[in-house]
Amino acid sequence: MAARIFAKAPLGTREAFDKAVPMGLFAAPAEIAAVVAHLCSSEAAYTNGCVYLIDGGSSAGHLIGQN
Repeated sequence: MAARIFAKAPLGTREAFDKAVPMGLFAAPAEIAAVVAHLCSSEAAYTNGCVYLIDGGSSAGHLIGQN
């Protein structure tokens, strides 16, 4: 979904967004899928009421007031 947006955006937009993420890049679809697969597996059987932030550390920066 983001690829379509960035394809129409001015040159350098994707790079600017990547730099805004503390890890330096957006997650790849496979990285998001890995979290979903984990949550659907028996390994997550005792998991409930959790929020998984898959944002490259962006939320952590907001929590400590750095973004």
